Amino acid sequence: MIYYNNLTKTYLSTLLEAPDISHGCTTRDAGDGRNIENIISFLRINQVIFKKVVLAEQIHSANVQVFSSSNNLLYELFEDTDGLVTRDVKVVLAVRTADCIPIFYADRKHGVIGISHNGWRGTLKRISERVLDDMEKIGAQKKDIVAVLGPGINSCCYDVSEERYYDFMAEFEDDFGAFPVRMGKRHMNLLKLNFELLIKFGLNKKNIDFFPFCTMCNKEHFFSYRRDYHKQREKFGEMFSYIGLN
Repeated sequence: MIYYNNLTKTYLSTLLEAPDISHGCTTRDAGDGRNIENIISFLRINQVIFKKVVLAEQIHSANVQVFSSSNNLLYELFEDTDGLVTRDVKVVLAVRTADCIPIFYADRKHGVIGISHNGWRGTLKRISERVLDDMEKIGAQKKDIVAVLGPGINSCCYDVSEERYYDFMAEFEDDFGAFPVRMGKRHMNLLKLNFELLIKFGLNKKNIDFFPFCTMCNKEHFFSYRRDYHKQREKFGEMFSYIGLN
């Protein structure tokens, strides 16, 4: 179950609540996640244990970086990357979103975590499958992996072209009930689609949690690319989501 922590102003999942894991999806109260200083300040204020923050540059790809480093840099940014995996402790992995979906992955039994930025392009390119595969390469097992889908745009506000619908049909030969038609327009339920794909990629349904609301609808809590970027760019920002092994 995903719930709101009023003290830290973040959304958390009971699937990831454990002494050995830190995680959270911030709201606009944490400031613009595009500013690395906002991320570091938030982690320090909320006493998250970390020695390094690792960020993905995010280009809407299916590129995943397996991270391991012994340098003393406070943060590192990986270019051309939308997914991160590690088994290093005290390393916080983070992505920034404003309608796309952040997905957390954790195998506590084998000490492997991951995070990904899932927009429609990354979803179509199977980024979650890449993350799961890379987690297995460094010791995780799918039967032990839990996944949490954070805040993103929902089908109520996400109309798409028929061409995009057929792109997904060509790739997966199934629409997973994630492309409803309303008022003559095709819509996309990115949350449901990623939920169903995680099951297709081998995760147990009971090991998946997801955020049920819509970033575009809730302007008090969330930044939204679709709502703000072109109409109110001065108000636009990005939330950040993070996960780390303590």
